[in-house]
Amino acid sequence: MEKIISDPYYAGYVVGSKQVKVVNPNGLHKPLITKEQHEKILEILRGRKNCHGAPRKNGNPHFPLSRIMLCEECHKAEIALGNTGRHDHSKFCGYTNNNGNGKYYDKYECRKCHKRISREYAHKAVREHIASFDLTEDGRKRIIRQLEIVWKDEEHNRKTTIIQLKQRMTNLNKQKEGQVEALCRCSDDEIKHELEGAIKRTRETLKKTEDELNELENSNDAEKQGFMEFALDFVDNLAKRFFDLSLDDMRKCELLMLPSGFMVGADEKVRTPETSPFYRGRTTKKDLPNTEKSLMAEGGRFELPLQVSPD
Repeated sequence: MEKIISDPYYAGYVVGSKQVKVVNPNGLHKPLITKEQHEKILEILRGRKNCHGAPRKNGNPHFPLSRIMLCEECHKAEIALGNTGRHDHSKFCGYTNNNGNGKYYDKYECRKCHKRISREYAHKAVREHIASFDLTEDGRKRIIRQLEIVWKDEEHNRKTTIIQLKQRMTNLNKQKEGQVEALCRCSDDEIKHELEGAIKRTRETLKKTEDELNELENSNDAEKQGFMEFALDFVDNLAKRFFDLSLDDMRKCELLMLPSGFMVGADEKVRTPETSPFYRGRTTKKDLPNTEKSLMAEGGRFELPLQVSPD
């Protein structure tokens, strides 16, 4: 009985459930109830209101692909309409779904056509796809050059900070001397107490500033070597670490490797239409023709593993 009264078909929905679930809210049949009445029925069955509403556009670390996975067909339509950037409604956005049976399912949903894809399989597919690419020799050299530039900038900032800290210590010492001199001349007990507290705070600030200065001055070439090794190891093992990044850093990595992002096609496959020249597709095949190798470097396609929808 519960399954019948909660069926979205009676509210005008048409649901196609395959590997990727597609929901059409505007079926051709005549609905028996309104969508609002359907939602009210679901609320009663669940014993609580449906609080998730529309999927969040971005900013949720549990669904990092919300910013970089697009619905291919909807994206083409959005481009034709001139909708780009934040006006592009073809992005997949993550949300947690409760079907009224006490279980929760994490999904990505296209904001335009409401096509759905499981979070677990989407993340697995993206991770495996990133692992299928290697840095080109030229890409590695260019990244090393960029790391050198980053280190030089950091070194310049370090030297500038050292000068600022030394100047700050000079000012703090003068401030402390003035406070001590004022304390020696003061005869009011209340003011003396305040001056003693001010001197204590100044000494604490001096100690903290001195520690910062010592740490910066003790930096050496070994730290640069460690920085370079860490950065290159991170790039080489990006597939394992991609989902450990912050949302902003993940977006930067995606722009570096796959400028067009990840797209879910009408054929229910996920693909990357463009690959950075820094990377090439990895292959275990022997003696591939150069033309085939070049095609592998231009883009990639991978399928999500067959999954059964819990809906």
